[in-house]
Amino acid sequence: GDMPTLQRAVHTLKSSAAAVGAMAFARQAESTEAHLRAGKTPEQEQVRQLQSSFDALARELRRRGADTQMTGIAP
Repeated sequence: GDMPTLQRAVHTLKSSAAAVGAMAFARQAESTEAHLRAGKTPEQEQVRQLQSSFDALARELRRRGADTQMTGIAP
């Protein structure tokens, strides 16, 4: 695979998550980024945890979007 591209993508995810306060996802991405930076392929469990953190973030963003649409007030 293209490890430098994967590392950049994970770095971008980490930075973007931290910028919007999604710290659990940012920490998981940071761990994955460090693994990649060390030249290691992520373990299946690490990928699963990153996906799980992303899924939780996506659910929260959808929930907040629904709340905003119902109230008309920005979060």
